[in-house]
Amino acid sequence: MGGPDPQRKERVKFQRRSQTLLAKSRELATLCGADVYLFINHPRDTFVYNSADDCSWPPPDEALEYHYPTLRREPSSVQSSRPDMDLHELKRLLKYFATRADLLRSLNKPSRTQQSSTSDITQ
Repeated sequence: MGGPDPQRKERVKFQRRSQTLLAKSRELATLCGADVYLFINHPRDTFVYNSADDCSWPPPDEALEYHYPTLRREPSSVQSSRPDMDLHELKRLLKYFATRADLLRSLNKPSRTQQSSTSDITQ
């Protein structure tokens, strides 16, 4: 009868995170008076939560920017979720790349002994 379920960890994680999203959506709607529409589409489950009683929320996507000119759209890329690098880290990286570039330039330059031996051969 079974044995360990290899998908259990993923299933539990999805269930826990979707329940957290629902709880936070409800809190945002009740405590802050925000209109919240939550749509989760996953191979395991599709779920919709709408804090507004009428079907007018959310408005169609075409009407969003017209009705809400200050609308912010969050990109879905992984990089966007990473906080910006701090100035210290950027300076450190610039110094590292400058050092590496100098090293590469020195490797590509012929040394003085190579230049003199090359000139001896050509004469």
